[in-house]
Amino acid sequence: MNEQEYLQTLNKVLDAMISCMDQMIKCLPSYDKKCIEQADREFITAATASLPLADRLTKKEKKDDLEMKFLNLLPTIQRIGLAMDDVLSRIKRKTESGLLFTDKGNTEIADIMRRVRDLIRDTKDYYATKNPTLYNTGKAHLDELVDLVHKYAEEHQQRMITGLCTPRGSYVYVDMLESLKRMATQLARLATKA
Repeated sequence: MNEQEYLQTLNKVLDAMISCMDQMIKCLPSYDKKCIEQADREFITAATASLPLADRLTKKEKKDDLEMKFLNLLPTIQRIGLAMDDVLSRIKRKTESGLLFTDKGNTEIADIMRRVRDLIRDTKDYYATKNPTLYNTGKAHLDELVDLVHKYAEEHQQRMITGLCTPRGSYVYVDMLESLKRMATQLARLATKA
């Protein structure tokens, strides 16, 4: 494996994650099953993008430093994928059971999803350039995102107390926020391994 193949595979994974996030943002307010099916396809592309190289490398007896670096990224990439899958599963549940989010709730989740998508893009750019400004910007964006998740969760709690949100929808909303926060945290961890 050379540096080009390493970066191409990582770019393929991150590009697929960006596409999946874009599709999930479209699906969130729509209750459109075709939209969700497309998001599923995008997720499968993201989840499997690193497998051909990973399979090839794990079969090798001797691995060079770059190959080990790539293999060491896989658990972090998988954790991002698991959190992404959790978000997609909650969108499916929301759609299939007809759970209604308030406009504010949909807006808040979409905002966090866009911020996570932007962190994926920033992580991809950082890997390509190793520009420390991109790293620091990404870290600042992560801190803002975590603060915003907490703020949105508190505002949601107030909406639930006042009866604007239902406990059934609350579980899905809070789980989506937490899964998006996990994605962001793992993206930051991925950036530290560049």
